[in-house]
Amino acid sequence: MTAAFLVILCGDCARAAPLAPLMEAAPMASPMIPAPVLEFVDGPALADAGLLPWLRDQEARGTTLRLPVVVDFGGPFRLGVQRAWLGSDLAEPGAEALLLDLDDTAMSVGLMDDLRAACPEGDRCAVWVEARWGALVPMPPEMAAFAHDPPRLPVSVTRFSGVATAPATHVQIAR
Repeated sequence: MTAAFLVILCGDCARAAPLAPLMEAAPMASPMIPAPVLEFVDGPALADAGLLPWLRDQEARGTTLRLPVVVDFGGPFRLGVQRAWLGSDLAEPGAEALLLDLDDTAMSVGLMDDLRAACPEGDRCAVWVEARWGALVPMPPEMAAFAHDPPRLPVSVTRFSGVATAPATHVQIAR
């Protein structure tokens, strides 16, 4: 039936190309190409006074970072991340803590799915994430009424790296 349909459409079949090559389908290449595995080296210490300016400089460069992050689910049902901050100490964050707004739109699987699987117990969990400092898409001015209080620094998470098994002391930067 397909061949008959093609014959009718071609008009002058004497000059038409043979149908056999048209009917053969080339094998489809996989559209899913794995992201390269990056190597990370220690950057500035979490306690360094110049950490925030350094992170903002990395935002301008588009550098991939590996960040230790504590996520607070805000309750036993784990419906979302209520708060997140830079570090690996599960204690209540101090006034100097850098509160984060974790944006996972660059991930194919949502960050909450990874967090629920990796952190089966407790209200808080310390993890490592690969990210770029800053927002992928800036917040429009009309959304300012929905901003967090206190303000949170935007971080675009690109990959969940796992649970932090040891206390983190430094931010890491891709080579």
